[in-house]
Amino acid sequence: LSTVAVSTFYLTAQMVGAGKLMALLVGVPYKTAIIGVGILMIGYVVFGGMTATTWVQIIKAGLLMSGAFLLSILVGIKAGMNPIQFFSDIVNSPNIQDHVSKLVLKDGITLTGVDAGQRFLEPALFMKAPLDQISLGMALV
Repeated sequence: LSTVAVSTFYLTAQMVGAGKLMALLVGVPYKTAIIGVGILMIGYVVFGGMTATTWVQIIKAGLLMSGAFLLSILVGIKAGMNPIQFFSDIVNSPNIQDHVSKLVLKDGITLTGVDAGQRFLEPALFMKAPLDQISLGMALV
């Protein structure tokens, strides 16, 4: 039952995403895109079997890792391949400080430089709503 439940939620999310993408790219109605994607998925699995499905997962993993690696290199180049400079640029960026002070900090607290990094996980400092704190905690765990 748990396998079926997890698979159902996973496939539902994939179908919704694929349907929205196809509707935007091809210009067909959303319901038609969902039906078309579903037929393509069923046909692919029926005719290709687990071997084809496994290769799709291998290719997706390779593309994800390649994209993450490329983004890391591009960000590194922008910071001169110096991690200390990278974090210093982030801490001293006026855009980041404005964003944090406007959207995240509660009660108008203003933090700059190293103090912001050291106090990031201080209870109720950065999160206005308890749900945001719970979400951050779950993401970190």
